[in-house]
Amino acid sequence: MLVTQWDCIRFHRNAVSHRNGDAATTARGTDMRVLVVEDEPLLAMMLEESLADLGHEVIGPAASAEHALSLLTDNPVEAALLDFSLGSDGNSVPVARQLRDAGIPFCYLSGHATLDAGTGAPDAPLLSKPVSMAALEDALARMA
Repeated sequence: MLVTQWDCIRFHRNAVSHRNGDAATTARGTDMRVLVVEDEPLLAMMLEESLADLGHEVIGPAASAEHALSLLTDNPVEAALLDFSLGSDGNSVPVARQLRDAGIPFCYLSGHATLDAGTGAPDAPLLSKPVSMAALEDALARMA
């Protein structure tokens, strides 16, 4: 059995949640189902934990556009956070297009101040990484 970095992160998160009784999520409830597309495991874990702390249910995280599109097939979402550049797997433009066509609000996450104009990416707000909890909460409130 192959154990990936994602498996280790999920194990750690589940252990912490079990130990803490997932008090934050229980206290606030689930506000939205949010798709997370992020190829960096530590950033994905931080987003997942931040969203859970804010009371949202996380779909993913997906490290590639292909994985994100497959998640969308079986999991309705109300919002999405898309890392624009997905390393060797390209970018999240196909996911953004599907979300736009379905009328689902989303925002991009990027370590760059702007997105390349030639990508054909649908317009959406851009959050600079690393994303602060306040910026994340504000972006989600705008998408609600």
